[in-house]
Amino acid sequence: LRNYLAGLRSAPEHPGLVAGTVGVYRKLGRHEEAIRYARAAIKTNANNINAYNNLGLVYLDQGQLDLAAFIYNRALGYIEGADANALIHCNLGRVYLEQDKRGLARMELERALALDPELTSAMMYLAHFHMENRDWASTEGLVGKALSKEPENPALHMNMGIALRGLGRFEEAKASYEKALDLDPLDPTPHLNLAILFGGHMKSYDLALGSLDRYEQSGGTETALVT
Repeated sequence: LRNYLAGLRSAPEHPGLVAGTVGVYRKLGRHEEAIRYARAAIKTNANNINAYNNLGLVYLDQGQLDLAAFIYNRALGYIEGADANALIHCNLGRVYLEQDKRGLARMELERALALDPELTSAMMYLAHFHMENRDWASTEGLVGKALSKEPENPALHMNMGIALRGLGRFEEAKASYEKALDLDPLDPTPHLNLAILFGGHMKSYDLALGSLDRYEQSGGTETALVT
């Protein structure tokens, strides 16, 4: 943040520096400051697509889904070239997913991947869409492609484990959950998924109880999913 702010003192209208500042404020949870910078950037340069992208994400974080959708649709409607921006479509797809507008979400996410076949975030959210539909083969394909780009992403390994479990490939699912745990030992969720895998699918009840204990010891609370 200090580096971005120092850059802005020299180039206050630089679109990349503004977007970076908004993004960092968002990650710090300082949403009001993120919104202020993004709005100022859009006021200065109404064609700053990165500012629109980051402002929409702040509203998404806050649960202000209608505002987030408005921001992205406004960008698509008013900024020349925005329709060719994969991130705008991906983020709008995320908003539609949260709003349970599934047809629109799928359309936007697929549009994002068509524009940028290497966009990992679009793969991830489209994979979530397939998981909810229990389309495990499509989930595995998308997550596998995303993992080839981000092999150290624990969330992707978690999703791969869910897909492999759905396909009945339990040992591979176990390995994926364990990899997610190795990459992020503080996240209790892999323990929960291991408990579900052991107890509900592999009939290894002692292992399931052990994983459930570790889940609770790590701060997990959704034990009803297993019991």
